[in-house]
Amino acid sequence: MRWSRSPSLREECTALYKPLKVFSAAAAVLVAAGLALVARFFWYYFGPRPGGHVQSLIVAAILIVVGVQTFLIALLADLVSINRTLLERLQE
Repeated sequence: MRWSRSPSLREECTALYKPLKVFSAAAAVLVAAGLALVARFFWYYFGPRPGGHVQSLIVAAILIVVGVQTFLIALLADLVSINRTLLERLQE
């Protein structure tokens, strides 16, 4: 099968055999978005009119927690991938 015809298959194979790379990128995006919202909160908190913007802090906390959980899932998926490749080598 040609890779150019099936980009979703390419992404599935990449996620299957290199899960740490894929999920770490997703985790980095989530944590970066959370940190940007934390920076936004502090920008407005220490600005000329402090107050409010607690929603930014709540969403930032959620994004950072989900990002860290995604990274932990990436570590587990990487261990499963290593186990799968070892089992494939044993079957050969």
